[in-house]
Amino acid sequence: MRNKSTSLILLVLFLLLLIVPQVLLAAINGNGGGTVPSYPNSPEDVVKVIENFRDWFARIIAVLGVVVILYAAFLYMTAGGDEEKVAKAKKTLMAGVIGVALAIIAYGIFGLVKSFLIL
Repeated sequence: MRNKSTSLILLVLFLLLLIVPQVLLAAINGNGGGTVPSYPNSPEDVVKVIENFRDWFARIIAVLGVVVILYAAFLYMTAGGDEEKVAKAKKTLMAGVIGVALAIIAYGIFGLVKSFLIL
């Protein structure tokens, strides 16, 4: 079981590595990827690429966090009073809440760093 989940995680990460650069660079032209995007050649372009990455990262983490929270709710509802299952549901719920918090914090940290750099 652990081997399958590790393989699935690696597959998702590999697919993200293939997709994310095209999405990030397409944002520079603002054309949604209809043509070959230009590469960042100014500080403003680099900031746009980083902001786009932050947005994608935050959205993916937020969606995964909500899915984990729903899974934790399912585990809790089907625990039937079994203390082990309830403890697993609580751990899973905490992981989901941390994921959603990370997605929210991603916006704040980038804004803070951007204000320090005065970009």
